[in-house]
Amino acid sequence: MTTDFSTLPIEHITSTECVAKYIDLPQIVHIDDSATDVLLDFKKMKPLTMNKDALMMDAREMMQRENMDFILVQDKNEQLVGVLSLKEILSEHPIKAMETRRVSRDEVLVYSVMTPIEEVHAINVKKLKHAKVGHVIATLKKLQSYFVLVIEQDMEKNNGKKTIRGIFIAAQINRLTGSKIRINPALAKSVAELQKELHH
Repeated sequence: MTTDFSTLPIEHITSTECVAKYIDLPQIVHIDDSATDVLLDFKKMKPLTMNKDALMMDAREMMQRENMDFILVQDKNEQLVGVLSLKEILSEHPIKAMETRRVSRDEVLVYSVMTPIEEVHAINVKKLKHAKVGHVIATLKKLQSYFVLVIEQDMEKNNGKKTIRGIFIAAQINRLTGSKIRINPALAKSVAELQKELHH
């Protein structure tokens, strides 16, 4: 009998910070396992980062070289301004950028295809305490998003500022669980719409 998993609450984020080191995820994960088993935790691994004005193809090469499905995008002040996933690079986004800016694929810049930070969905790490992998899958399906960030808020250390703790990547979860999270970005709703819907 298949368990119906509810979605997890999402939050709105703006500019943030991240922390780093390295971790190996389990080779096989089940939907009833802890959600943290599929979390790329930035307290245990260093995320890939790239400037928003870098070439998209350079971002793809970095992902392939490091065997990662995403890059955190920063501005010249190293402020987080977006997230770029491999799925976005392989989607229609580059074609639209090429048509809009009248450039070749090799000239498309990261910021033209990334998801701006204001449009990125996030889950508070506190909500993962009892969450299962199935809840994460249900949330990604509901959001119709290739990824969702995990944030934490430390009132003492960071004056209440939201910090990026990690990320859930649909492609990674598919590989670990053998599931098929089918994402159609055209069906995705705005952060505001989803916040309202998921909290009612």
